[in-house]
Amino acid sequence: MTEHNPLFDGGADPELDAFATMFEPLAENPELGALPRRAARLSVAWMAAAAAVLLLAGAAVVVVGRGGGPAGSAASGQPPGAGAAGGHLGGEGGGDGRVPGTGPGGADRVPEGLSSLRTGPGTGDEAGQTGTARSSTEVGSATSQRAHQLAVTHEGNVHYPQMSPDGSQIAYEVNYPAEKRTEVWLVGHEGGRLTGSPVRVEPESMNRDLLYRYGRGKNITHMFGWAPGGSKRKYAYTVNNAEGHQQIYIDGWSGFISDGVSKEPRWDPLSPRFVFTSNRTGNGDLYMWDDGAEMQLTFDELHAEIYPSWAPAGDKVAFVRAGKGESQVMVLDVNAYSSVPLVNFSGKDSTRPSFSPRGDKVAFLSNKSTDSVMKFGLWVVDATPGSSPRNIGPNIRVPSKGAPSWTPDGRGVIAVIDDREKRDPIAIFPIDGGPPRILKTGTVNNRDPRLVVVDGQWRVVFTSQGAESQGAKSWYGLFVYDVPH
Repeated sequence: MTEHNPLFDGGADPELDAFATMFEPLAENPELGALPRRAARLSVAWMAAAAAVLLLAGAAVVVVGRGGGPAGSAASGQPPGAGAAGGHLGGEGGGDGRVPGTGPGGADRVPEGLSSLRTGPGTGDEAGQTGTARSSTEVGSATSQRAHQLAVTHEGNVHYPQMSPDGSQIAYEVNYPAEKRTEVWLVGHEGGRLTGSPVRVEPESMNRDLLYRYGRGKNITHMFGWAPGGSKRKYAYTVNNAEGHQQIYIDGWSGFISDGVSKEPRWDPLSPRFVFTSNRTGNGDLYMWDDGAEMQLTFDELHAEIYPSWAPAGDKVAFVRAGKGESQVMVLDVNAYSSVPLVNFSGKDSTRPSFSPRGDKVAFLSNKSTDSVMKFGLWVVDATPGSSPRNIGPNIRVPSKGAPSWTPDGRGVIAVIDDREKRDPIAIFPIDGGPPRILKTGTVNNRDPRLVVVDGQWRVVFTSQGAESQGAKSWYGLFVYDVPH
């Protein structure tokens, strides 16, 4: 599967259409039960199926997630365009981010630092999706050291969770597959528990004309990125406007990055600036935003340059150069404006790079040694051009967005094993070889793990369809797991 480039069509969002196919119809996987209510209403066929389930189940209504999970199609188990477009998708949603919750932060409390965020209008199901929060629940016994579910409630699939630099907030996306839309939410977090109710993120600092244009569209928000701690701007994310064009909104900024199709902001870990992709000069190049100034970093007229990922020192960016028939991992020196190839498997796709904590290695995914162009393995390479990559994991679920996450000590990479029989467990793969360490989360159909350090604790935030012992599967929800180490 070639790292093709549907990112920059400038109008409709084929990525979003591709993302919707990640959630297979239940007919493809009958063990998962009935459709969610809102999705069922959108189709006569689904309404008939839902009615049949209700008749069989009596008065019980089971709200469940669609298909085998957001990471794959029925045929391959991986997203369409997993190399380039499989993760970058948009969406929208309504709902009231201030629905009273019963979490430890109080029924109607907005997490600290989020008071300036606008929350979306809505009056329940008819107006749009509603986000609520209640007490976290543990998967397993109190002494099992298993995962905790952060009980945010949406009639859609949660994916791509990202914890803030200080660990006090979690950003995540909710995808409503029947409506082909996604929206970003924030919720407070402390000690593996929620603090307050989720808040839907919407642009609020732009001038009136730009705000009006955004409000007339689908209100799609996605590709959220946290700024480093102490920054004046706390985050940035991608917005689809009324015409379907993708732009970048920056916290507290008066306008969008709107020249061409611009998306995927990735912040420098040490400085309040970010790189992003834009097609303003062709197929797609990397640009830098630095306090309002925009600078072009790459100059390739033939390829799309996507998936940027910073080195810890803030001096280099790994990214993917996607072309016809193959894609390769590159490293950009942001001070010299020069790029060199790091990984180039001829005729194969290499994608989703991420630097190690010391910046001396890069993890990435590739279909070089798999039996299908839609299957990807986990690889590691020294961050020096000419180094030989090593395959440390043969079958990996491609994240919905983002890249594999490193352990803080740089000795392992965390990813989901693509194994339906084992229910897609989360594992840490040692970079020097050896069997992976499967984390005992007690959950199934896991996706999008991110490992962060909070008060010295290795904490994984991820999404899942629930506990191993749970019968009918639900929408993908938000979970945390503290890694013993």
